Amino acid sequence: MLVTTARYSEKNVREFAKIFASSLNSKYIARGKKSIEELVRASRKLGENTLAIINSNEIWFASISASNWNWKEKILKIKDFSGNMEECELESIKGKDAENLSNLFGFGKFYGGEIEIVAEKESMKFFREGKELMEIKYEILDFKDDNNER
Repeated sequence: MLVTTARYSEKNVREFAKIFASSLNSKYIARGKKSIEELVRASRKLGENTLAIINSNEIWFASISASNWNWKEKILKIKDFSGNMEECELESIKGKDAENLSNLFGFGKFYGGEIEIVAEKESMKFFREGKELMEIKYEILDFKDDNNER
């Protein structure tokens, strides 16, 4: 997954995007003035099939193939965030929301790592060796295409 921000994001949003990307062993790219099409091309170049765009309280997702791209039907509304992560390998996502989140993130199988995500009751908790490192409280919402530039 390639992670970036909406245009003209505040510093705290850019910092969260970097933490979010590293916590999921994903790549982060600074948005700058890049259009969606430029971000899609960057995703393809890096071999990524999902693009995540973060604004102050939501994450939008796009599915990317070799020939086209489209917005996914769900978004994550970020309610709260606590803790911090360093770059790590993701081992697994489990819990009630695991399948929904894996689909949004474009993740398939995991091949061993050190971070486990437990996703239940609108909360993603990130653990290493049983110790909680970070928590993101969220809500999964239907995506409504309002034709705004993201």
